[in-house]
Amino acid sequence: MGKNSEEAYWGRQEALSEYRTWLEGGADVASMRGVCPETRVVLVAAPPEWTLSAFRYTLLHEFYHAFQQDLETEGLCRQRSEMPNKNTVWMVEGAAHYQATWVLKELQGDTSSNYIDEILLEAYNGSQENGPIIYDNATPLAGAAALRLMIQRGLLAEQAVFDASLFHSCDRELVYNSDDADMTFIRNSWHLITKTDGSYKFSSQALQ
Repeated sequence: MGKNSEEAYWGRQEALSEYRTWLEGGADVASMRGVCPETRVVLVAAPPEWTLSAFRYTLLHEFYHAFQQDLETEGLCRQRSEMPNKNTVWMVEGAAHYQATWVLKELQGDTSSNYIDEILLEAYNGSQENGPIIYDNATPLAGAAALRLMIQRGLLAEQAVFDASLFHSCDRELVYNSDDADMTFIRNSWHLITKTDGSYKFSSQALQ
């Protein structure tokens, strides 16, 4: 946006106008705007009824979006991210939820495996309420479970979620093609979660 061109000038004017609207008139409790490929702006409000955990989670979730470097990538990445069966929405939101849940559990001093149980518990409840279609569910919850299933099936390294390298080169669409059988299976199976001895795990059908 710092480039000396007419396009950059109007881009700055649009962004500044939007920020003024947010600050003066209000916006979502949490918002992230991709200004350009290198720049993000994150705004988070803190309603007085929020707990410290709720604030921390929201801040972590939105800041994670700021490290998803390819959100403004154009070309084939943009084209595929607009397809009906795209991975982008659930991967982008699911990864933010996955990482925020992990870090929050670390801050609270919980055991290392508790974040996985939390992710699957929330996804299980979401699927019971909204059904098994990934796009019909609260996207961060379903998306995080789908990413966890990819990890357990050996399709994705968990570290790529933690360090956001999954979002450096549009892997969500260009490496993990949404038309592939593996990705179709993930989208159709993320909700196959069972409760065993007080914890939540993927069923054998999901891991076969």
